[in-house]
Amino acid sequence: TGDAIYVVLTSNATPCATGSPATSNTITMTVNPNLPVSVSIAASANPVCAGTSVTFTATPTNGGTAPAYQWFKNTVAVGTGATFTYVPVNGDVIYVVLTSNAAPCATGSPATSNTVTMTVYPIPPAPVVTNTGYTAYSSAPAGNQWYYSATQSGTGAPIPGATAQTYYAVPTGTGWYWSIVTLNGCSSDTSNHKLIITVGIDSHSSTAINIYPVPNDGRFNVSITTASSESFSISVYNNLGVKIYEETKVDVNGSLQKVIDLRPVPSGVYSVIFVNSENQVVKKIIVNK
Repeated sequence: TGDAIYVVLTSNATPCATGSPATSNTITMTVNPNLPVSVSIAASANPVCAGTSVTFTATPTNGGTAPAYQWFKNTVAVGTGATFTYVPVNGDVIYVVLTSNAAPCATGSPATSNTVTMTVYPIPPAPVVTNTGYTAYSSAPAGNQWYYSATQSGTGAPIPGATAQTYYAVPTGTGWYWSIVTLNGCSSDTSNHKLIITVGIDSHSSTAINIYPVPNDGRFNVSITTASSESFSISVYNNLGVKIYEETKVDVNGSLQKVIDLRPVPSGVYSVIFVNSENQVVKKIIVNK
């Protein structure tokens, strides 16, 4: 820019050339810089859960006053404009081609953006939740993180270590209980697996059960009296709903004394659950060392 160009002519015209050598007019050059055209894209979220809408935004360089965009999904043209919104599936590859109208020296137009490969996680199946007596039982694919709540709203709190395929939760009170299964941050729907639990003892049972310390050092005596021959099981759960003890008795008739040794377990609140053919009985035990 700014170069001044002219020429000097020396004539050999004969016999009467005048004004030679002659100097031309001057041309002052204007040189515009090159305008390299490029474009980059970004997704509003990646990875996402199945069914989530994602918006892709193009950021142009030297696009001009009216850049034109063509979006592609897996090499198929799918949309125009500076943004593109859709619901992806796992493995979709998204990119955009920008055509610039920058003048007068745009270079590299049309320009192709970077590619974004979408990771889409499936929604885990809703757990199977049943209410057997006073114990909530949930089942889902192994490796999922369980959430369990005794409230009618909110998401509850994750239960540490509750990732097994089957999870038993001992209710702490009467009310609505529900569970959520999460996998890679994607949560199952909770609308179809709520249950209401009333905590108490079934007065119609033909079996009496009493629990008392013998002595109070972490061992507890379970006294069971049956009216007829019965089969039953005794289980102990910690406050995370993890079973730490189980024993089954078959064809017991009359009285039975059973000592459950909880001395190896940490201090805390535990639930002893007695199950026979008629009902379940939940008793709370406090181990204080």
